[in-house]
Amino acid sequence: MIKKSLIVVGILLAISVASKAQVAYIDAANVKQYIDGFGASTAWSGQISQTIANAAFSNNNNNQLGLSILRVRIDPNVGWTDEKANALKAKARGALIMASPWTPPASMKTNNNTVAGELKTSSYSDYAAYLKRFCDTLGIVDVISVQNEPNISVTYESCTWNATQLMNFCKNNAPAIGKPVIMPEAFNFDTHLSDSTLNDSVAASNITYIGGHIYGSTPFIYTNAINKGKRVWMTEHYYNNDDIGTCSMMGKEILDCMYNNMSAYVWWYLSVQGCNLINASGSIKKKGYTLGQFSKFVRPGYHRIDATYRPQSGIYEVAFKGAQTVVVIVNTNPTSKAQTFTFKNDSVTRVMKYTTSAIKSLRYEGTIDVTDSSFTTTLDSASITTFVSTKNIDCPQTPIIPYLQVNNGKIIGTNNVICIFGDSIILAPQAGSDSSWSWTGCGTSGSWNKQTIHPDGTCTSVIATYTNSCGASTSLQYNITVNPKVAVKTAVLSPEIIVFPNPSISGTFKILAPDNFVGNTINIFNIVGEQVYTNSLQVHETTINSGLKPGIYIIKIAGKGSSFSEKLILK
Repeated sequence: MIKKSLIVVGILLAISVASKAQVAYIDAANVKQYIDGFGASTAWSGQISQTIANAAFSNNNNNQLGLSILRVRIDPNVGWTDEKANALKAKARGALIMASPWTPPASMKTNNNTVAGELKTSSYSDYAAYLKRFCDTLGIVDVISVQNEPNISVTYESCTWNATQLMNFCKNNAPAIGKPVIMPEAFNFDTHLSDSTLNDSVAASNITYIGGHIYGSTPFIYTNAINKGKRVWMTEHYYNNDDIGTCSMMGKEILDCMYNNMSAYVWWYLSVQGCNLINASGSIKKKGYTLGQFSKFVRPGYHRIDATYRPQSGIYEVAFKGAQTVVVIVNTNPTSKAQTFTFKNDSVTRVMKYTTSAIKSLRYEGTIDVTDSSFTTTLDSASITTFVSTKNIDCPQTPIIPYLQVNNGKIIGTNNVICIFGDSIILAPQAGSDSSWSWTGCGTSGSWNKQTIHPDGTCTSVIATYTNSCGASTSLQYNITVNPKVAVKTAVLSPEIIVFPNPSISGTFKILAPDNFVGNTINIFNIVGEQVYTNSLQVHETTINSGLKPGIYIIKIAGKGSSFSEKLILK
């Protein structure tokens, strides 16, 4: 009888332990590493199109990945035009630019060839000056590598370095480059190539990041680098296939890099056919959506927080905290699985769910209520799912529409701009009119929706936050690149006059207009050409309460030397 009782107790304990193991915990109080972001490379890609740049680096809808890092190649023959164009496109959309050389110029090497060989000791200072020249030419490089894969023998651009050579260059020459340095980018993340640099206090002080590739390797915690205060990046890996089995394996790999205290994950080709994330048309492949499950929601400046790595067989979890709490979970099982999540030291009341699976691609699947800090949902078979905290549905966030104006020029519907030193930029985002704004960055302050800035080299972003009357806040980041080499401002242009919202549900909308239209007449016509409304533009921003019935109209405004017309939809 005693034996039977003990057996029953043992079974009950086993069931209890198994039940607890099913819960995926997320602890916001246990903060881990800083996140720099997620990205891909345009090496040997030529100039990418605006369509590809939007799909890769913009983050306005679920057909844009929100990548925050672009890795460019430093051509040893100084053919830098294409990569400069790519870098400008990515930077204008808020990405960080990392540059990697596959080889120094042939004249600096022991074999006078861009394949194999070593950097001549007598050329160390020249090589540092060459890397600085590249940075100066692009004008927007954020991180620069010493060498791509210094420990591999190949028949394309390459250069061999040993640990001592890398340490000596970082110790004596890296500061001359003038940019944060990443090294060694070993093809198999061989730490022997970086330990010597990390263990020399002077050399270590001259580098900012440790980077490596994971060909023939797996993610791991690089304790020596972390203890020396260096952020660790995975800067190249790829798979060719695009099936969901490959993508779930890729999703777990990204998750494992984050779980092992890495701060960035950079894919290989962005758009070159084969392992690419995006096709030439701008359409996104399943691998792209897989990376997007991380990159769209885990933004630069977030931190990883503690989470149950493997709550059940074949289920893996990683979590992050920034403006929102983000949980990414990979189900590698061939069947769907129910999973319970519990938040600790956080105030999450509702999460949005996004899934990539065999038949879904970053699909928004609605919101889930969090009750007593927990919720349960079903994970699709072989899938990557992201949960993003959101405000209570009773107080929805108010969308922010970005607008800006450079040197009193056109009003531009974008939050990304490349300018030159001394430019005057007016930031004028639009949201509701029932509450207040707050600002951070580039000397901004106050509670109005307009700010004027004069960016210098230290001004890279401004964050505008709108808090509506029920207390829900929405933030918009303006990304600003100051390039002293660029004489013409670059941005995504919209018409001189902006009508929004269009379509309008209430019949009320706003018109933003430049100086040459202020004071002119607004006429609205119905579809048979009858004039049904007239008014005048008294200020740059005019609110129109049309009182018109739902339908399709044409709005026309004449300005000094120009005119404007646009279809207006009232619902």
